[in-house]
Amino acid sequence: MTLVASINGPETIWLLADRRISWRTGPPKEDAQKVMLLRTADGLAILGYAGLGITALGTEPSTWMRAVLERRALPLEESLLVLAEAMERELPRHLAELPAGKRTHLVVAPAFYGDWGGSSARLYGIDLVRCPKHGQHFVARRYGMPKTGLPLPVALTGSGGPTLLKLLEKPEWRSTLRRMVTASAHGRILPHTVADYLARLNEEVRKNNTSVGPRCIVVWRHRLGGRRFGGGYLYYSHGVREHETVQLSLMPPLVSSESSGLCRAIRRHEVHESGKPVDDALDREINLALGLPAEFPPEKLL
Repeated sequence: MTLVASINGPETIWLLADRRISWRTGPPKEDAQKVMLLRTADGLAILGYAGLGITALGTEPSTWMRAVLERRALPLEESLLVLAEAMERELPRHLAELPAGKRTHLVVAPAFYGDWGGSSARLYGIDLVRCPKHGQHFVARRYGMPKTGLPLPVALTGSGGPTLLKLLEKPEWRSTLRRMVTASAHGRILPHTVADYLARLNEEVRKNNTSVGPRCIVVWRHRLGGRRFGGGYLYYSHGVREHETVQLSLMPPLVSSESSGLCRAIRRHEVHESGKPVDDALDREINLALGLPAEFPPEKLL
């Protein structure tokens, strides 16, 4: 089970996700990666999901999601549509293996849409919609900013979502979160301080909801053209930071239009120079050198 919470601040988008995957039998797995970063030519987003945590063969959806979108270099909204189509093809057979009451999968995607000249905060999602006439299918959509009693757009999903919502209804938690996000937007505190507070929220939820794990990740990205550049991520255990330095092996999966465009540029150059298509072996070599999947399109969720 899981907890995913997103916040659309004026200068920064945030996403909190716990790292627990529960099994029917045996202890839970506490190192899942339920987050993916997406950077396109017209925006950026953080994708977090609740539902299927891992397949029977050990593939986490975040790794597969990256493989679906890598090298395509699509605009932001088109990327989400492509991902929804892939989820509709691949996820049902894996969801069928889950207990009857848990056969769902939801993606939350806070985003900044636009270029350096001015980007606006948006909230997207991919939902599993069940229709009596047409059956179930995945739909990518743009949400209106949710109203939660906070002067901030907050989206919650997963089994821990209702517990966190009750927590945020308490004035002391609600006002502190508002002040921290506002202070970060004005440069008075570091984003790490907000991340620390979100990790504390995860720990408070865990104490009251055993389906949420003690380990979590907080990811943030700054608005394009804003006072800060880029973003970051931190891992926590019981509300305390686990890693103070960047470890590439722990970085959330990233899809970037820059790396996708570079790979296509290399291919175009090779075709132009040789006058014939690039050999498949060279194509795979280029992909691996860039840290991309060897084959394209790698859309099978195993």
